[in-house]
Amino acid sequence: WKALECTGPTPLPRSAFQFLLAPDGRICLYGGYCKQKLKKDVEKGLVHTDMFFLSPMKHDETLTKWRWQNVKQVGLRASLRTGLSSALVKDRIVMFGGVCDKEGDEEDPEDSDDEGVEDSALFYNELYSIHFDGERATWSMVNYTGKREDRKKEEETAVGDKEENCDEVKKMEDMSIETQPEEPKTLTVESGAFTVSSTIGLQDQNGSGGGENSKNGDDKKDSKLFNIPTPRFNAGLVYKSGKLYLYGGMVETGDKDLTLCDFHWLDTHKLDAWNTIIENDQQKMEWVAEDDDLSDEDSEGEEDSEGEEDMDTE
Repeated sequence: WKALECTGPTPLPRSAFQFLLAPDGRICLYGGYCKQKLKKDVEKGLVHTDMFFLSPMKHDETLTKWRWQNVKQVGLRASLRTGLSSALVKDRIVMFGGVCDKEGDEEDPEDSDDEGVEDSALFYNELYSIHFDGERATWSMVNYTGKREDRKKEEETAVGDKEENCDEVKKMEDMSIETQPEEPKTLTVESGAFTVSSTIGLQDQNGSGGGENSKNGDDKKDSKLFNIPTPRFNAGLVYKSGKLYLYGGMVETGDKDLTLCDFHWLDTHKLDAWNTIIENDQQKMEWVAEDDDLSDEDSEGEEDSEGEEDMDTE
């Protein structure tokens, strides 16, 4: 290890930031989170949205002298959040998901233990693209085009709905038939270097399993049409051979932290819809609560027994 000498506008201390290579080889730092102390025993969370470049100084063969640069951000930027997943995709960086805590201006540990447990955070599943031009970063949200067969099916459905407006009984029967759940089946999926056997059908049968902040109306319709992975943070994101792979992540439900293990990929040329390799099994998860007090007592009992055994040995 070698200590680096850095000059320029140094970023403030933070955690949960994005730190990855930019298309031109410089290192990009974005966002992060820190706690600001307002008064004794009272802190306020601060989500950073600034961006920096870190690059080695010219003519420094030791690579120990580096320089920070501010990056000007324009375009449709992501809202306040941390825990995004990021990857370098050819000439741009893409970022997915993230989480933003719902907390007041001041956080008092004595008053916040039992309040707002269910609505403690917002989770996201948007995909953003960031293109760089010098020290300028242009944000844009990725708009999915949809698969051709899905678009055709949606158009046929819209025409069919208009023709069936006069026959309410038949329409209700059709809706009843369409909502019948299909039996789950095991399917072997091959995607490039991956060959995975997974159970398909449980996600549609049990619900999408989306985050607490899943929206109604068009957002839900788009998520289903484009098969967008459910909201999450700290997922694994990597680009290879024209495909963007997304694996796992975390989501909170009340006071429960759930670790996801679903696996998806997106064609970065078509940007039509996400494809599922392993389905989201969030609905099958069984929460097993732990008794902290009992665990502490067991630990103390073990320590006492070990102490008695040591005394007998002496």
